Amino acid sequence: MSRRKITTLLLTAVLLSCSINVSAAPIDNVEIYEPAGESDEVIFVAGQHQGSQSGEGTTNTENEVDQNIASQNTSLSKEQREIKESIIKDSIEKSMVVYVPGKSIVVKEEIPISAQDILPYITNGLKFEGIPGLLGIQHSEGGNVQQSENTDRALNELREQVAGGQNVGGSVPFTIGSGLTWDYLQSIDTKSWSEDLVAAWEHILQNHTWTQFRTDLVGGGMIDWPYQELRYQILKAYVNSLGMTDNIETTNITEYRISKEEQQKIINKQPVGEYEWEIYDTEGNLLKTTHTYGRTLRLSFSRAGTYYIKAYQKHHVTRADVVSTQKLEYWLISETRQLLWSSEGAGKQFIYNRSSGEEFIQTNYIQQEITPSMLQDNWLFDLDSSGQLQIAEGFQVERIK
Repeated sequence: MSRRKITTLLLTAVLLSCSINVSAAPIDNVEIYEPAGESDEVIFVAGQHQGSQSGEGTTNTENEVDQNIASQNTSLSKEQREIKESIIKDSIEKSMVVYVPGKSIVVKEEIPISAQDILPYITNGLKFEGIPGLLGIQHSEGGNVQQSENTDRALNELREQVAGGQNVGGSVPFTIGSGLTWDYLQSIDTKSWSEDLVAAWEHILQNHTWTQFRTDLVGGGMIDWPYQELRYQILKAYVNSLGMTDNIETTNITEYRISKEEQQKIINKQPVGEYEWEIYDTEGNLLKTTHTYGRTLRLSFSRAGTYYIKAYQKHHVTRADVVSTQKLEYWLISETRQLLWSSEGAGKQFIYNRSSGEEFIQTNYIQQEITPSMLQDNWLFDLDSSGQLQIAEGFQVERIK
């Protein structure tokens, strides 16, 4: 940079004589720029946000194995749902009751189905044996959300949507069936099973490790097995022990659960072209805050060292209190409490207390090393009388000292 430009910059500079102490600058989650070489300035580029109508989003923390299992089970569940619904819709008699236990709405349906009708569903379930490996089964227990005005409002809206004119009463856990006996489990014929499945079954019997879950909904818990294939083998053995004209009592339980409340969550954000920048030293001292109307900040330095630069982009932001729900459904044999089918997924969200305004939202965080070789002698200033760094601000180029 020429001495004329330097003189102009110095004449127009605003000298700030003190630094602001904050907590030490973090060193995680930063972009590390290459050390600056010989130059009058370093150019920093801020990240850029897109507009959003759906909030901040979530992060998937499952490992690869869990993701594969979840993906396979979702695929199975979709096809099984279609078979299940075709069977249930042909049932003439079914009774429904609605309960409100705590922060959920629970609908219980008693559905009698003939063994002849339900056998194709179980047989079709067995066709998934060809999937490599055994598919793990996971079930979640009831959540515990703190009571608030928003969760109460969401529960009342949910109750009206789900129950409508139905009578609401009763309590959980439900009393459904006596479960499976130990003698019956040991008598199941496994001759046609694969070696892996037989080995898994023997381990379960030896360690009494079959799954009894959602004891908060059903007395003694619903009964399931650690593997998808095993579920259908046990169900097939049960149905084959009956006459094809026998009716099988089934129970379908659907829970609409208040799962989470987030206060003043961002539900909509639209970015604009203004940026705010914060420059820190390694001790966490805030050296300067400045604004640009573009993604680029040009800084000149007069002291070597490591600096941290935080970039923020201005947004028109809408925040609201968000109450999230889950829809959990379980279809089981009433007598044995064996699970036929289950589905656990996100339900409706309820939005309350909207507010709008402008906010600066961080886009990225940069670590920059300034080497002695890049500093120009004619840029060096003396420290002020208090011994503090000076910060000079110009038209196109800002200089950090």
